[in-house]
Amino acid sequence: MNRPRKVVCAANKHNETGIVVLGARHFDDWMTQQVLRLINSYGEFHDFSPKQWECGFIDNQNNFLTREEAYHLALVSGQIVCESDEDLFFPDTPGKVLISEDLY
Repeated sequence: MNRPRKVVCAANKHNETGIVVLGARHFDDWMTQQVLRLINSYGEFHDFSPKQWECGFIDNQNNFLTREEAYHLALVSGQIVCESDEDLFFPDTPGKVLISEDLY
């Protein structure tokens, strides 16, 4: 079955390993627990500090999307229920970006 693409949830992709962790919001309790498990598994071999993660989203086809890509997908699929003032969070970003609160 071919379903239209939609943004599913927040995701962070580790810059060094490419590992992706998921949650309802970026660095929420679920996502933080996943990162803590990674730290316990990999030890000090990798830097899992917040600066090492790219914040984005995944879609229903398991693709990682940047915040910009996710914004455009959510817009065309009618998922944005309340457009937040992302300039407060991302003042240096020239284009529109998606934040979790835009979806619900």
